[in-house]
Amino acid sequence: MICNELNLQPQLTSMKIEYQVKDGYPPFNIVDDLQLMFYLELKKREEGFTMYPLCLTTEIKNIQPRSFSTWSEITTDDLCVEVAHTEDVASNLFYENMEEGSKEIVADYMDYAELVCGQMVDISTEATSEDEVIEINKDMVISTKHWQHISLYQIYKDKETLHIVLSQYALNNNF
Repeated sequence: MICNELNLQPQLTSMKIEYQVKDGYPPFNIVDDLQLMFYLELKKREEGFTMYPLCLTTEIKNIQPRSFSTWSEITTDDLCVEVAHTEDVASNLFYENMEEGSKEIVADYMDYAELVCGQMVDISTEATSEDEVIEINKDMVISTKHWQHISLYQIYKDKETLHIVLSQYALNNNF
């Protein structure tokens, strides 16, 4: 679908399509048109889903020309007839597959939704299990607004306290 929109030839172009659901989550890959349609449907229904656009990476495939030197008794007329016949068969199969695919599209959407849901649950459990738990004593939290010593990794009671301490530090040190 995207190849048609961008006028790209899938045989000559390698394409990777990804979208990110939320901050901190790795992007999901879109592999086929069905997954792209699922993304577009989500984009229509969810308000915050359009926050991240699709990431589209294209690469031109490196095709090396091959030369064959074979002798054939087939005339060009026979070859053209054979090619035309295979194109007709392929187009008929394409339309038949499209009709079958439209019948099963709802089931495919549900399967893909379950797959995405499972991936998100796996990612969220990994993220919570890898987070370090930091224990903070009340003695470590700075609540005095006239604090003089500023260093790395200090913890302040609130933003107001931090703002006042930094302002006084800047005035005292001529910043």
